Amino acid sequence: MRKRVSDGEILDLWKSTRQPTGVYIHSPFCKEQCTYCNFKGTLFNKDNFRRYYDDYLPKMIDFYGDVLTSPHINGYFFGGGTPTLMSPQEMRNLFDIIPNFKSQRNKLMEMHVCDWSKEQLDTLREYNFNIVIVCVQTFDRDALKKYKRRVPKDIEGVCENIRYANSIGFETNSDVLFLDTGDIARDLDRL
Repeated sequence: MRKRVSDGEILDLWKSTRQPTGVYIHSPFCKEQCTYCNFKGTLFNKDNFRRYYDDYLPKMIDFYGDVLTSPHINGYFFGGGTPTLMSPQEMRNLFDIIPNFKSQRNKLMEMHVCDWSKEQLDTLREYNFNIVIVCVQTFDRDALKKYKRRVPKDIEGVCENIRYANSIGFETNSDVLFLDTGDIARDLDRL
């Protein structure tokens, strides 16, 4: 029979680790629930969004403060969900309460192509982020609609933001997926 480990015991283990440790900060909100995604986010609701970023997340950052000040923290990854639902000011408010955050060398954020802006990229640059993941999946409108993924208004706008991210020093990655629309011959021709 396994012994149940308490929150305090887990926290003590994290405080005492000498192993490089990455920190994942989850943004649980999505404006849609893509049918292909295994990590179904919570549909965006302004009140819940506020409670999460203004109350819950600051309390968790405070609770894990001793861990987050460890010299063994080797990076931060913001994913979800859709972290780019945060405004630049909301990003600053969050980043400012994370201990030693600005000096951390490795920081990555997932960017939803329907919600990101140059102002957000400027904010990430201000806080020394080095990687953005541009969540494109595909530009095929039929596949995006089938999988309940929002369609970017303007593909050139997405490309312009990628060029801008590169121009201010970000490494940009993307997750391009093959999304089957049910007509494999047509899907392969489109690819």
